[in-house]
Amino acid sequence: MQADGATHANFPTASVFAVSPCNGEGVLLSGPLDVIFHANQNGAGVHVNINSTFHGTGTGDQGNDYVVPAVGGDQFDVATADGTYIIPFHAEVISTGAAPNYAVEGTDTVIVLGG
Repeated sequence: MQADGATHANFPTASVFAVSPCNGEGVLLSGPLDVIFHANQNGAGVHVNINSTFHGTGTGDQGNDYVVPAVGGDQFDVATADGTYIIPFHAEVISTGAAPNYAVEGTDTVIVLGG
């Protein structure tokens, strides 16, 4: 990756474990994760923009099926592009049956080396 450019990292199978706050059901969600890292030089260093999307599916330990779209992103003004970035995300855990849906707020960690 170089400054003034974008890098798109695609992970065909990422997994995350979630527990419903509504019914206590645990579910392993798997699906593609895409991360886009963009950096531009500015007068003070580098302006970094990171965005991510995840589209997971899974079956919980009570037999309910779920789909999960999640999006995250943030912007940073830093001295160099290399570093560790904590980006917020929002996900909707959607049951395809009778189980309740719920929202998840969290953070992802993105580590950039050689930026």
